Amino acid sequence: MSLYLEALTKHYQVGSERIVALWGVTLEIPSGEFVVILGPSGSGKTTLLNLIGGLEAADSGRIEVDGQDVTRLTEPDLMRYRRYKVGLVFQFFNLIPSLTALENVALAAQLVGAQARDPRQVLEWVGLGDKIDRYPGQLSGGQQQRVAIARALVKNPALVLGDEPTGSLDSHTGRDVLSLMYRLNREHGQMFAVVTHNAAISTIAHRVVHLRDGKIVDVQCNPNPANPADLEW
Repeated sequence: MSLYLEALTKHYQVGSERIVALWGVTLEIPSGEFVVILGPSGSGKTTLLNLIGGLEAADSGRIEVDGQDVTRLTEPDLMRYRRYKVGLVFQFFNLIPSLTALENVALAAQLVGAQARDPRQVLEWVGLGDKIDRYPGQLSGGQQQRVAIARALVKNPALVLGDEPTGSLDSHTGRDVLSLMYRLNREHGQMFAVVTHNAAISTIAHRVVHLRDGKIVDVQCNPNPANPADLEW
């Protein structure tokens, strides 16, 4: 799974004001990398994830995932791309309140069939093995975030996109979740692209992309990424 972005541009119209979220973003990420995207609020980080995840369309440019041009996909093909190839973890958990933690994760597993991991096992991975029968309203914000992470990972996607996936977790749980992502990346070759404000997390990445004002201002490659267990938050 490789990722190539070429001259991506995206703007939003707010009343009479034209706001440029991304401008000419070009980036190549080799197969199996763990990538961290850093930048201040309003730099275009979330917009970039939305475009890669097929949630929004770019105004211009190209997104190539594993040789497939996502920007040219029809809506049915785009739906299959989001379902089978991409796991999404965003700041809003979007859990179904009438379903338990296990049912929320199992529903995502059912969508991809034989490709999926075991929902109970994935909830164990994120430290919620004893909370599988709880409804979202019975879980803390951090626990709901872990259910959302489990829901993305259970699909066993080739590409996992995370917008502040550890933002509502305490340091101990955050390290555990990052350690899981680290292991899946190293052992199974899943690509992770994670937006964060926590610069410490960038030390576990193969590549750190710095965004500012909708443009890439720096890309740092790390030949010796740290283990999440050694992070100081």
